[in-house]
Amino acid sequence: MGKGNIWRITVFLILSYIIALLLDIASLYGWLPIFLWGFVRMWSVTLSIVLCLTIHKERASAHLKKFLEFSTRILRLYLLSPLMIYATLGIYILLAIPLGLFDFSAYVDLLVEGISSSLAGDQAANLAVALAYVQIALAYLAALTLNAFFH
Repeated sequence: MGKGNIWRITVFLILSYIIALLLDIASLYGWLPIFLWGFVRMWSVTLSIVLCLTIHKERASAHLKKFLEFSTRILRLYLLSPLMIYATLGIYILLAIPLGLFDFSAYVDLLVEGISSSLAGDQAANLAVALAYVQIALAYLAALTLNAFFH
């Protein structure tokens, strides 16, 4: 690795840490609301990259355009990425059921309690089961939305 690359990495690290420190200080003193801090802090690395490209007189727009190009491979990976959580949860469930540490019916019972005041017993139970499974499916959409927002 040449001196030029080491210098670029050093500039990037210094910028990244300074920006992160400034954002943390702003949040600590209440100048930046906590919900906004997480979002801005996450994108601070991108700001560091753009600043580094500008400092080193490279075209930031060309680099950004390269990373923002549409690719079916990336789209497939994007759509599959939330399924990793389901796979992890599935492994947990497979390990937890024999040990008695997972009980889906307990979750359904909590839903029944919440909606039983509005519906009769069997209707509440059926709706609770349906809601439990629908929430699992809707979590995939929420994960996609969060991935889109934060990436």
